[in-house]
Amino acid sequence: MENILAVVAHPDDLEIMAGGTVLKYKSLGAKIHVLVITNGSWISEKGQTMRSINEAKLEFENVSKFMQYDSYEMLNEKTLHIEYKDDLVCEILKRIDFYKIDTIITCWEKDTNHDHFIVSQLAKIAGKKVPRILMGQINYYMNDFLPRNNPCPSSRTSPASPPS
Repeated sequence: MENILAVVAHPDDLEIMAGGTVLKYKSLGAKIHVLVITNGSWISEKGQTMRSINEAKLEFENVSKFMQYDSYEMLNEKTLHIEYKDDLVCEILKRIDFYKIDTIITCWEKDTNHDHFIVSQLAKIAGKKVPRILMGQINYYMNDFLPRNNPCPSSRTSPASPPS
């Protein structure tokens, strides 16, 4: 892997999902390019701004410099409202062609977070000709992660006290 494009929904997704992996590939000489689809802002259900666009941009720029990404960009889609659009596929395709990408890192296709799911679909379609697409887990509330009839199987976790 020489040229990696991370396509993620939110500014902190890549570091949560694959920060260690990215640093490992970087240490092996890979070029890391990051494309965040949303503007990173977050507004609560009550309309309160939890993180402004400017705060998100500053955080993203700081972590990108710390992680020594070769390039990093943030688009302006609204958080929690990403739609599957051809122009977003084209934005990803532009970077695939420009950076000669051989590996994409993106969100897992079965993540139930709306933005993560849509971004995984965008990356898969844009990356049809890319040799490797790696998908990573960002959250633990996914469709197929735990069986529906037993949310805490004993092989994974043990309850603190026996059920009553």
